[in-house]
Amino acid sequence: MMRVTVFIGFVLVLHTTYSEQNNLLDGKFRQQKRVALLYRRLLWPATYDRNGEVTKVYIPYTVKTGGWFSGLDNNDKQTIREAADVIAKHTCIRFVRRVYTNQADYIEFYEDSK
Repeated sequence: MMRVTVFIGFVLVLHTTYSEQNNLLDGKFRQQKRVALLYRRLLWPATYDRNGEVTKVYIPYTVKTGGWFSGLDNNDKQTIREAADVIAKHTCIRFVRRVYTNQADYIEFYEDSK
């Protein structure tokens, strides 16, 4: 049986803008909304609440089995599913099976022989 390791990293940015620093020094701290990505269409599909806050993010995935390499087996698929469930329990991220071929952006789990 092959061991599958799933790594998802979260980055916290602890950086204030120049105007936030000045406001903090003046005793009038006002947090400004940051924009890491300008176009929402480039984000993973998500659901939002009434305030526009993300409630769930859906990330399509596939598991490559067989083919010209040994591929992943059912135990590996189960491990991936269990890892996805743990991530879903603690975050807003939901991994969903890619069912439509028009979903151009997705994650593919496969065995690399290198």
